[in-house]
Amino acid sequence: MADAWSYAVCGVDEDEEAQVSGFVRLKVADGIGTIRLDRPPMNALSVEVQEELRAAATEAAASPEVAAVVVYGGEKVFAAGADIKEMAGMSYPDMAARAPDLSSAFDAVARIPKPVVAAGHRVRAGRRLRAGAGL
Repeated sequence: MADAWSYAVCGVDEDEEAQVSGFVRLKVADGIGTIRLDRPPMNALSVEVQEELRAAATEAAASPEVAAVVVYGGEKVFAAGADIKEMAGMSYPDMAARAPDLSSAFDAVARIPKPVVAAGHRVRAGRRLRAGAGL
């Protein structure tokens, strides 16, 4: 069933959203693109979240319907940062190989050629993502 945050998940129609298990969603309303992180409880930035964040930022940047962007972390926490549980299963070479992809997700937010702000509680967490939003 659709809730108040039912919308396209990185280009997927609302009718298709039920078939997608995404943690990052882009909603456009009145010229404002809201990129919402939704991976409870702490919005840890897993590989999947990083990929979805990059896709949402790229879509917001390219959309003529988006004049400004809000990156919203939710009601409890903005973003915890890297997903430590996911990293625990990775070797150092695996983490080092993944680092450029993590950076490119943040860079995609920073390169949005429109005003970008971060919103949510405990916005101090997720420093690289905050920096991409100009905070």
